[in-house]
Amino acid sequence: MNSRKMMSNCKRRGEWAELQFMAKAAKLGLGVSKPWGEFSRYDMVIESGRRFVSVQIKSTLNLSPEGSYICKVTPNAACKPYQPGEFDFLAVYIIMEDVWYIIPARQVINGKMRAIRLHTSDQTASTHGTKRPGICCAPSMPRRPDSS
Repeated sequence: MNSRKMMSNCKRRGEWAELQFMAKAAKLGLGVSKPWGEFSRYDMVIESGRRFVSVQIKSTLNLSPEGSYICKVTPNAACKPYQPGEFDFLAVYIIMEDVWYIIPARQVINGKMRAIRLHTSDQTASTHGTKRPGICCAPSMPRRPDSS
């Protein structure tokens, strides 16, 4: 299957984004676990030292005319919106920018919200000092344990 066809299929793109997340987390030295089946309201569990957090992974290609990316934060059209407490972090991959946003779920999940807007490039550069930060982490996201 070619990449254009894969990217147009939401399920396949979601699976691909999960693999990208697992590779990025492993590169950062974090432990990664995937729940069995598809009934969990989160996609991964990240482990760092003795700390475990659940992560829901989303990706987007949807660039708005204003220059922000729009990412749906619902499981799918048939399911109710995510509820507070169902996972700890939302990881959003902006495919065209190759940027991950790691957002505490409590900041975006309220049981009603359907989508969020994310700004990259110039907005990111002013905050992070680079046009392509690769990953924008929340301060409370687990990091690789110190090697000492």
